[in-house]
Amino acid sequence: MIFTIFVYNECVEVWKDARVQATDQRKAEAMAWVDAVQPWGWTNTGGAATRALADSPNRTILLLSDGAPNYLDCAHTYVADFETHRSLIRQSNRQNT
Repeated sequence: MIFTIFVYNECVEVWKDARVQATDQRKAEAMAWVDAVQPWGWTNTGGAATRALADSPNRTILLLSDGAPNYLDCAHTYVADFETHRSLIRQSNRQNT
């Protein structure tokens, strides 16, 4: 199995730029990275899902959130509603994940 992790507020950050093998060491590194994440800011669900879906061989995405999708860019200029996020995700989902 291979994986990577994205976290998001109004911005989207990735743990590793490419998916890596799920070795015990990599999983421990990933958990340490996730443990250091602090919740903050807005909720750019559409941006995070689009970024994950851009990896076209990726067939599984697990999305966890602490709030409703309400922001769509890291520049702090665009507040988006739920339907905008859903539309963006549907447009990005070319592999029917």
